[in-house]
Amino acid sequence: MIRLFLFLSLIFSQKSFAQMTIQSLSSHLKSQYKEDIPWFVGQVACKKIYQTTTPFNNNAKFDENKFFNKIKWAIANAQNEVIISTYAVNLGKDAKGNQIYPKSLSFLKEGITQLKERLKKDQKKSKVNILLLADQNMVNDSQKWLKEMTFIDGPTDEINLSIKVFDHKLFGSSHSKIFIIDGQTMMITGANILEHKFKEGGWFDQSFWLLSEDMAKEIRNRFITDLWKEAKAFSKNPVDLKTDEKFSPNPNSLPCRTHARIKANLALIYRKPNKLNLTNSLNGRTKGLLAAMDLAKKSLKILSPALNADDAVKAIQRAIERGVRVEIILTADMGEANQNKAIIGGGVNSKIAYELKDFAAKKKGNLSIKFVSRDGVNPAFKANMEASHSKLMIIDESVIILGSSNMDSQSWYRSGETDVAIDLITPNMNNTIFTKNIIQRGFDSLFSRAVEIETFKSKYYTPK
Repeated sequence: MIRLFLFLSLIFSQKSFAQMTIQSLSSHLKSQYKEDIPWFVGQVACKKIYQTTTPFNNNAKFDENKFFNKIKWAIANAQNEVIISTYAVNLGKDAKGNQIYPKSLSFLKEGITQLKERLKKDQKKSKVNILLLADQNMVNDSQKWLKEMTFIDGPTDEINLSIKVFDHKLFGSSHSKIFIIDGQTMMITGANILEHKFKEGGWFDQSFWLLSEDMAKEIRNRFITDLWKEAKAFSKNPVDLKTDEKFSPNPNSLPCRTHARIKANLALIYRKPNKLNLTNSLNGRTKGLLAAMDLAKKSLKILSPALNADDAVKAIQRAIERGVRVEIILTADMGEANQNKAIIGGGVNSKIAYELKDFAAKKKGNLSIKFVSRDGVNPAFKANMEASHSKLMIIDESVIILGSSNMDSQSWYRSGETDVAIDLITPNMNNTIFTKNIIQRGFDSLFSRAVEIETFKSKYYTPK
């Protein structure tokens, strides 16, 4: 009887706050912004959100092994192809500052080594293609990182490893972070392959594993046309990829077992790099995020390293005016020097936070904007490599958007970005528990320990 009561309570709770769906997002985007958004029926492949480190959660254990071991497992069991696209990479250093082989490479190296051993054992005749792409903005570190990866550079009997660097003259970086295995399984994340992701107390990031052949095909095609074909070859004879290829995935490469998967509607919110854009002009991805924010009726939760994109701020203001409960978490000093620059900047977090607080006070709105904290007393700082780097938005506790996009002008108007919106198809006990767990673990636990913006004094902005 108690179980039945709990089940009915969960179902009722799900219906009471489920105000938005992928279908409504798609419809609103088309009617208001004249844009289509590709959406698919797929699965959340693992019934949890994976985090690189959990310093903001009380009594939480360090999670990086689970985060990166899932990637290693998927690589080791790939059947046809592995695509890895990241913005930044680097090598590790020991206590004396000497270069060491980093954990940020170990999971890749171990996964590829295990893949080679498995393919030898299976005597598989066709090779597995492994494609690595990094952005030129981190070119010095990227060169070192990519050089380390050439321990298997070029073709072997089992694999073809191809490495490229995305080249751009000005602002249109490739900021997407994507893992695609066998054209079917994807990890969408905000995490770069950086050493400070791999230690207790390092930067905080989050990811979902998704399972959808149609969505993977869409993301793969865009990766090929927008990034891979435009990038500079670093390794010898990189693979020439073709769009719309079909694969026969290895069932063992799926990161979680069948019982851990949940059916969901998935929408792709994507933009290719805009290399020459100096204006804050809207684009398909920006419009997708705006449409989602404009549909919020009860609550809007935003976790981002930085916030200064003009259209994002205006969308938050509209939500406040509609009476939506808005909660925002930022990293106090994230990118302050760059965010303070003319044209490409947009303003530091402190400036935007105080302006939004003033706006909400005048409108008598329901806004709470805070800075990430580890101890609940002091803000966490990027300068100390303890920031939150995660990009997460939750609308009406029913649709979750996660990916590479910050809420700053660079991500909104210039960089190439990949985000995915997720809503669960049917409200049942498993789905409701999953949604509540994501909200609690991915946002609320950080928000409960975040500190008021007055705890931080920016050297670039002084509140009036």
